Amino acid sequence: MDEFAVQGPLEKPPANLANRADVVAALVVRGSQATAADGRSQPIDAWAVQWKTGGDADLAWAGRSLAWWDRHRRSGDGPFLVAWIRDPAPPPPPGIDVYERLPAMVVYCP
Repeated sequence: MDEFAVQGPLEKPPANLANRADVVAALVVRGSQATAADGRSQPIDAWAVQWKTGGDADLAWAGRSLAWWDRHRRSGDGPFLVAWIRDPAPPPPPGIDVYERLPAMVVYCP
């Protein structure tokens, strides 16, 4: 993944990150609220539910891992930049027809 810069206060995900083809989703989390690159803000649980029920497998994973991170791993009120990046799976091992890799969740705390 190429580098990106956070300039100024972290209000929403930087466009050069959020608009990448390999980025499933990106949010800036402050307290119980999260803001997307388009400026839309809603509670973390609302993002998680919306994504889990949307029908896109990668986004559903992002919703499940967002809820898990918020409940079990997050410490503090942020801001946090959270993004999910597709990392293509290597060729399957012998004897396995197909497998996939779920998007990697990356948390940046400036």
